Amino acid sequence: MIFSKLYINIRLLATLLLSFSLATCANRGTPSGGDYDLEPPQLLSVNPANGATGVKGVKTISLLFNENIDLDNAAENVIITPPQSIAPRFTVINKKVKIDLRDSLQANTTYVIDFANSLADSNEKNFLSNFSLSFSTGEHIDTLAIGGKVLSADNLEPMPNIFVGLHSDLSDSAFLKKPFERISKTDSKGEFVIRGVKAKPYRLYALNDTNRDYKYDSPSEAIAFMDATIEASAELSVRTDTIYRIEKRDKHDKIGIRIPDSVIDRSYTRFLPDNLVLRLFTTKDTKKFLQKYERPNGKSFSLFFQGEMPTPKLELINAATDASRPLLLERSAKGDTLKYWITDHNIIQNDTLLACITHLQTDTLGVAREVTDTLKLFYRKPKVKKEEKPKDEEIKIAKFLSISNNMTGSVDIPKRIFIEFEEPVQNFSNEKLRLQTGKDSVWSKVDFTAIADTLNPRKYWIDFDRKAGSEYRLSADSAAFLSYTDLHTNKLDEKFSIKKEEEYSMLKLSIQGISSSNEAFVELLDKADNPIRKAKVEAGSATFRYLPAGTYYARLVEDRNGNGVWDAGDFEKKMQPETVYYSPKAYELRLNWDAEEDWDVNATEVTQQKAKAITKNKPKELKTKRQQLEEQEQRSREKSQERNNEDYSF
Repeated sequence: MIFSKLYINIRLLATLLLSFSLATCANRGTPSGGDYDLEPPQLLSVNPANGATGVKGVKTISLLFNENIDLDNAAENVIITPPQSIAPRFTVINKKVKIDLRDSLQANTTYVIDFANSLADSNEKNFLSNFSLSFSTGEHIDTLAIGGKVLSADNLEPMPNIFVGLHSDLSDSAFLKKPFERISKTDSKGEFVIRGVKAKPYRLYALNDTNRDYKYDSPSEAIAFMDATIEASAELSVRTDTIYRIEKRDKHDKIGIRIPDSVIDRSYTRFLPDNLVLRLFTTKDTKKFLQKYERPNGKSFSLFFQGEMPTPKLELINAATDASRPLLLERSAKGDTLKYWITDHNIIQNDTLLACITHLQTDTLGVAREVTDTLKLFYRKPKVKKEEKPKDEEIKIAKFLSISNNMTGSVDIPKRIFIEFEEPVQNFSNEKLRLQTGKDSVWSKVDFTAIADTLNPRKYWIDFDRKAGSEYRLSADSAAFLSYTDLHTNKLDEKFSIKKEEEYSMLKLSIQGISSSNEAFVELLDKADNPIRKAKVEAGSATFRYLPAGTYYARLVEDRNGNGVWDAGDFEKKMQPETVYYSPKAYELRLNWDAEEDWDVNATEVTQQKAKAITKNKPKELKTKRQQLEEQEQRSREKSQERNNEDYSF
């Protein structure tokens, strides 16, 4: 009996011990009630050693940390310089990271492996900030570095994920034919640091390297380059740091609060230059050729070109054109799309036209030369369904030539009025239109001029001496205009008014800091960074009249060639893109209010000019686990305070 009871007690004790052991194992990673892990992972060992020299024949780099590791998107985030022609393999197992190099190492070269912020512990995701390693296959390590920022040349947007590289070969051909010697990659803010640099002259480039060969071999790749060479250096500098101590408020406080303890000056090595700015652009494609052509209907055909194109020579081979009914050309603003309107009835009925066209085409040497093609313009007429005889109560609706316009309700004072026909008309004249102004249904004649658009033969601008706050009426009789396909217009009767002066504001910007040798223009921007007005800089200022009340931003372009648009650069011609500046200020305009503002385009660093409100690239700030917990606790305290305030409110 005693033996039996002892046996039962032993079994019960063993069961309790086993249960406790399993519970302990199950909770090993997350002990309840303990402090949070707020420290990033620590590197325990690395082979080859950080800072090692004389490294030979290494194929694998191994890292060991003090806790389990996550490596975020290594192929994109980890940069090895000099770049490897064959991408390395990354393997992560628990606390170990292994990098298998599949490309041989260069002799007498400093290698840098930059992990940026891609390493973090598996549990709390404390990232190891700006972590990098270096070793050398020679007798010493190059320790200098340069840094800066890459911006989009046309709108100063920070450009992430752009390769930035150095060449000690100072010839222009190096960028085109050789991979970079040293590289880095811009982070989410467009910032970069190139490490392991020698103290000698380099050429600096940026490249959106779509094929990962680290050289500029495609005109579709965005690039940036510096005119002058750069040389890395270092200097001793001092920075002020605040020392914090962690104090816990009670026994339940798992993170504590950081309290400033002291302020000290620290000496450090500053690597220069560290504020370089590269303006990224895509070279304007200068290739010219005929892409395609089509005849969607019997009365017109279109030609589509690559690149801006002067008007080609065109002649119909199998159809004699009547001089009184010529082909009418409608051009796009860039001249890359041409639409020919056929005005001869006999040609319209011809379902197959042969056109001889002489146009520019870029050859294999990049030279635009005249070539002659014969185009077959085919139009298949749609089959007409046999219709039943209309019933007596059915009425056939007449087909009219439509007229569109921009006279909608209340028209802005600076806005030009136009009318646009569905097809070109053969009998247009000012006399067929009537413009009147009136009040209380009493209308009087207004003198005007209808001016044909220079690109579109279907469009006419109506110019007249408009008066703010007045009402107008543009009209034409039914069948006043006739198209070449014998379609008449319906009656036109459009009423509109011009807004009053007091519905607007005026903004005058006095510009300082731009080169007097170049023309310049200012674009007024909305809250989405879209240009809504443009004004030339004249006598040192740009003036915008008749602006609706609202918030505006401003961008200035130094217009080297005076063509009124921003132009990209050209590496082969060693030509930088036209310089763009942003005003860091938001201009708040009220109704019936004139504002005058001074703007020195160089008063603010170019990297800080564009207001955050209109900057599209807004990367999320990478925060440590402590920062995240502190913010959560702050929000909890604020909510608790709100509840307390509600409890005591009456």
